[in-house]
Amino acid sequence: MELTAELVVSGLRVGGPAVSPDGRSVVFAARGVGDGAEERPEGLRWCGEPAELVFRVGGQLCAVGASGPARVLADLPEGVRWHLPLASGEVALAVPGPGGAARLSLLDPVSGVSRAVDLGERHVAEAAQRPDGGPLAGLTGEGPGYDPGLLRPRVHLVDLVDLGVRDLGPVAAGARSPAWWRSGDRWRLAHLALTPPGLQAGMAVFDAEVPESGAIAGHVNRTAGLAACPLELVQVERGAPLVLVAAGLDTEIHRLGEAGLTLLARHEARVERLAADGTGEVVAAVVSRGDAPPDVCSGPVGGELSRVSDSRPELRGIRWGERLRLSCSAPDGVELDGLLVLPPGRGELDGPFPLVVLPHGGPYDRHADGFALDWHPSAQWLAHAGFAALLPNPRGGAGRGHEFAAAVAGRVGHEELTDVLALLDHVGGLGVADPERVGIAGWSHGGSLAAWAVATTDRFAAALVGAGVSDWGRQGAEGEWGAFDAALACGEAEDHDPVARAAGIRAPVLLVHGAEDVNVPVSQAELLRDALVEHGVEHELVVYEGEGHVIEGVEQQVDLLERTREWFTRWLVG
Repeated sequence: MELTAELVVSGLRVGGPAVSPDGRSVVFAARGVGDGAEERPEGLRWCGEPAELVFRVGGQLCAVGASGPARVLADLPEGVRWHLPLASGEVALAVPGPGGAARLSLLDPVSGVSRAVDLGERHVAEAAQRPDGGPLAGLTGEGPGYDPGLLRPRVHLVDLVDLGVRDLGPVAAGARSPAWWRSGDRWRLAHLALTPPGLQAGMAVFDAEVPESGAIAGHVNRTAGLAACPLELVQVERGAPLVLVAAGLDTEIHRLGEAGLTLLARHEARVERLAADGTGEVVAAVVSRGDAPPDVCSGPVGGELSRVSDSRPELRGIRWGERLRLSCSAPDGVELDGLLVLPPGRGELDGPFPLVVLPHGGPYDRHADGFALDWHPSAQWLAHAGFAALLPNPRGGAGRGHEFAAAVAGRVGHEELTDVLALLDHVGGLGVADPERVGIAGWSHGGSLAAWAVATTDRFAAALVGAGVSDWGRQGAEGEWGAFDAALACGEAEDHDPVARAAGIRAPVLLVHGAEDVNVPVSQAELLRDALVEHGVEHELVVYEGEGHVIEGVEQQVDLLERTREWFTRWLVG
């Protein structure tokens, strides 16, 4: 069965699951490609006794019980960002306010009466109710968006009877996922945030006792020194929170305690959107394995997770390329990992192959041992065209702890490229890659690294730069992430900007960008295009009108996939 670009981008996509309080039911949402927002169920949450599933579809809040059809609870204000059912029967809403900031409002679906919570000019980002039906803890920022929204967050406590608000004080940048839990007779509040003081840092789990009055005295980093990275924090109604952790190529589930984390299970997969029952003993998540696309899986928290959805049956007849887990050391001794995907039906002894290196985005992301097929340049898509694909995990990414992630602060591209080349040399030693036929392709930060690679080395015969940064000074001033991007670069432009080193580019470059991208503005691609023109470098620029940082149009996704294959076939195969 042939893998076509249309087949890659078609089919169903599963959303975050919800586990019933008794652990007997798992519910999830699935949407087809091209479905509008008004057709997508979002924010699945169980609440009440007997438990009902509450969710949002378009501008309506709906509920469905164990039997009977779904019913509309209330019409929601336009632009509601999230909802949180409360023990009282009310629903906490984040509704649009001045300048795009979200304001906290409590809606009674029965009467239609809403109560506004006065948080001043603060933007409410997330909230969690204490499991005993007590107050609401809200994470707030100075405004919407990443900068300044994530720079100086605070925690507020809301009394749901009189709507009194108490400021519990500041938390570290990037704070998210508040979760209550009880230790003895004390209530504690945990959250995820970047490890201080830098903005390019590993995520950590912070935890503190909530006092009867005043602000929190101090938040303790419960994951300090952990050689892995927390991804998600899940509140459990009758127990301590669960923590999803990136551990190298794998994903782990832990339970939080005052001494730190306790490992419950490790999965050779990318695991996301973890949900739990009332006790935290039954979980569900979206799981992507090397030979299977993302599906909802469920099971005991410390055991195997079995598939409960079947989102892409149309892919079942396709033979996938073999993947190899890689491990090597950088020149300075830092341990690295990655994945190598070979053409279907071929093994290591069948090499050498033309190879494309696929650095991940972020930089705080990773290649987990999951299903490597997507709309952007991806391993299985290239493998089916006869290429080997290297998926490196260089410094700056998640999975190996705070120090590994923070190593690229103020040094964007440097240790990252050194690590990528170390993994490339390791693969070359296996005899898998033809050193004369190596390309590099990436999206977002991966695109930035691809541009830097061809500007500073002669190891690559062709490159694809997707939505990448070429001028870090302008990116820090104009990009959506602002100060977060600025934290990556320092020194002179020649130390980190591909446009400043464009005279060194010899490899042909395909530039791809969304015209409406606010994360990395399209001017970044235009700057590099102009530099390539100046230095006479073979190149193409493709700008997708109406698209942002993520290309969502089906036709545009198909076009990008086909262009990717054609580009590397032209320059690496001939």
